Amino acid sequence: MTLAALLAALLVAPVRLLLNRWGEVRLAKRSAAGRTAAALIAVWWVLVAVLTPLVAGAVVKGALVDTGASTPLFAQIWSLLWKAAVFGALVESAARALLSARWPAWRVAPISDVAARRLAPYPVLIAVSAALAGFLASLNNLLGASSATSEAVGCLTLLLELAVIASALGQIGRARVAEAEAASTAADSANVQLPWILAAIAAWLALACAGVAMVAGYLALATFVMREFVWAAAVLAALFILMRGVDTAVAWLLSPNRPLGRAIRISIGLSTLGVEQVVELVSGLVRLALLLAAWAAILAPFGADAQDVFGRITSTDLVLRLGQVSISPGAIAGALLVLGIGLAATQVLRVWLESRYLPKTRMDLGVRTSLASGVTYVGVFAAFLLTCAYLGLSLDRIALFASALSVGIGFGLQAIIGNFVSGLILLAERPIKVGDWIAIGDMEGDVRRINVRATEVEMGDHSRLIVPNSELVSKIVRNVTHGAALGRVKIVLSLDARSDPLVVRDLLMQRLQVHPDALSDPAAAVYMTDIKDGAMEFTAFVYLASPREAFKAKSDLLFQILPDLKAHGIALATSNPVVHVDVGDRPMEPSGATA
Repeated sequence: MTLAALLAALLVAPVRLLLNRWGEVRLAKRSAAGRTAAALIAVWWVLVAVLTPLVAGAVVKGALVDTGASTPLFAQIWSLLWKAAVFGALVESAARALLSARWPAWRVAPISDVAARRLAPYPVLIAVSAALAGFLASLNNLLGASSATSEAVGCLTLLLELAVIASALGQIGRARVAEAEAASTAADSANVQLPWILAAIAAWLALACAGVAMVAGYLALATFVMREFVWAAAVLAALFILMRGVDTAVAWLLSPNRPLGRAIRISIGLSTLGVEQVVELVSGLVRLALLLAAWAAILAPFGADAQDVFGRITSTDLVLRLGQVSISPGAIAGALLVLGIGLAATQVLRVWLESRYLPKTRMDLGVRTSLASGVTYVGVFAAFLLTCAYLGLSLDRIALFASALSVGIGFGLQAIIGNFVSGLILLAERPIKVGDWIAIGDMEGDVRRINVRATEVEMGDHSRLIVPNSELVSKIVRNVTHGAALGRVKIVLSLDARSDPLVVRDLLMQRLQVHPDALSDPAAAVYMTDIKDGAMEFTAFVYLASPREAFKAKSDLLFQILPDLKAHGIALATSNPVVHVDVGDRPMEPSGATA
């Protein structure tokens, strides 16, 4: 028993420190600097911090059982202490991995060094206060303590948790204010992270709810809110760290230099690009599994209590009946939650496709954008159907409701519906796609985004032209870069008829062929297209790989051709004919002279 206790003590402190140091050295050497090393080291810290007390508790429990020195009551108390230690280790390690106050290069959370230093003591304080509160509450229930004792202990531990967490949030706020006063506007805007701001707001709201409930006498409710808040924060922190490490771990395992990645590549016959696509798909699936596991872990403490609460809400008299459909406040709240989750999941999927998976494929920018937009439309539609299903609205009732609105849609929203359908046509047929250079009347620009109602076209001065989608479908639009379009430069010169046409042709051909952007197939050509009014008209053509280079290439060629013509004594024909009158050598006599 003594040996087991000694081994457990070694696991909790010295062995944990040694494992942390060993992992830091090994991972830092094998990983590239930056996010990769930071993510792997953060995951290692969390795993070591959770596993060491877990193994230590198992060793002590096994020793107690083997020696028979444990009573049922002591075993239960030890089990409570064991769970509290593991929970505290999870909270402390997740918070410490996010902050990484001593090693800023390994920090995974987007916070400044000032904020990290201010928050350095709080992971331990929060972990100890939360673990102590949970352990004492469970111990009072196990020992059958009086209600006064339980309430007194619960009130004290709750006040301790509120004070520690409020102090930590205050330190974050003061650090933000100090950074805002010292930094420039650009730096300040770069440091602002919306998710962390929302998390801070949610934390303050949770503290306020717990404080108000405690003051009002609802100590159990306040304790439940605080315990669930700390648990959810720990789970989300661990989820953030694990998701940051997933990409690195999957890329390392499936790397062509590793046995598994090499076996997959050889057995399936994938190219390097195909291996990258497999890596992104596996990483996305692991991320999805982690999200589902985190969601289940956050909801686990609610259990049947959550069902009872929602059941009481839905059973109230505040029920709105629309025909055969009954809509209660609980149903509306649940439907909004389902809709929000569906829209958020759709947005996350689109961001993952646009930034992670689709760039690894051979699809061009237009196809990738069309596919991402299509996924967005399908996701929004699926979220709408799930919301209606949650409210109890079947498809026939939705169709009936839609038919009732068809008259209003036909008159008031006709243009919007037409633009929406036109946008779907643009995404399906892709006569115009993102990245194309189009001309609408006398305006030209690049297509930057095809939205639900309109398409954004960026002009040469970086201004945006908003074109309704129906205009692009029903009107004549020139797509300059559609398909494999080539750039063509056309130069028309009107030269003096006394010039040698063969010399002109050779000069033009020489300049056209040596231009660095000119294509050999189709080859450049020079034609004499007309002779009139004492002038010869030459038309020259040269082809380029991209239409976007035509304007610059034409300017470069003109700057080169005109000096060549001047050097060879070849003059441009004038558009105003000059009439020469030959009066011979007879001197002019004064007019108006009379004999």
